[in-house]
Amino acid sequence: MSVFRSPYKTNRQFWDFTQSADLVLQVEGRKFYVHRSILSHCSPVFQVMLESDHFIEKHQTSITFPDKSSADIQQLLNFIYPFGHQITENTDVESLLNLSREYQIKKIKDLCEAYLLRKVPTIDQLIIAQEYDLPLLKDKCLKQLSDKALNGLQDHPRFSEINDKNRILIMEQQLKKLQVYCKKISQIAQASDMRFMPIITHIHCGHKPKNCNNPHFICQVCKASTLRSFIKEESWKLGQDKSK
Repeated sequence: MSVFRSPYKTNRQFWDFTQSADLVLQVEGRKFYVHRSILSHCSPVFQVMLESDHFIEKHQTSITFPDKSSADIQQLLNFIYPFGHQITENTDVESLLNLSREYQIKKIKDLCEAYLLRKVPTIDQLIIAQEYDLPLLKDKCLKQLSDKALNGLQDHPRFSEINDKNRILIMEQQLKKLQVYCKKISQIAQASDMRFMPIITHIHCGHKPKNCNNPHFICQVCKASTLRSFIKEESWKLGQDKSK
């Protein structure tokens, strides 16, 4: 077992898969020299494959993966072997999630979710979250997308890939916001005192009758003006496309 440094000027260390071990993984003509014990410890799928009498791989010293990419396997092994490899912008996260699901490697799945949680939630991330069962990422995306205009979300090219359950959750949250909005409008429209009206609309408005002693008097002109301003502002907030 040996370690070599990346040719790039970083402090990251990688396993040297060209060193002899007790198992060889052959992918697209490349040979990865690995260790049965490490693969079995990290993945229950590898454990069954390499230790069960029901699989021929138990007695093989070389296993070929005809349907895998050598780059993807290299990336997977970088995270299986314990050298603190970090997910970066150059990491193919979806490929890593796909392999971690196939080989049931929860550690890698958790690393991917933690990385995605640090990014701005998007529809693409929600689709990844629902595909690979990432609950924390899904909740964050649903909360963020619920604040965006529905028409903007529907214009997204991958909107149809959001499953029905998550689309319903987004729409339910938007419906709640609309209910709050309508309640505020109703309060303003029915207000008979200053509680729901901006104070600025009543300074020297000149509409108060001379004989009126009600300190909370609101003329219909001010009430209508404030209601129009509120509806205009809130409607713009609800209708604007925040999804870009």
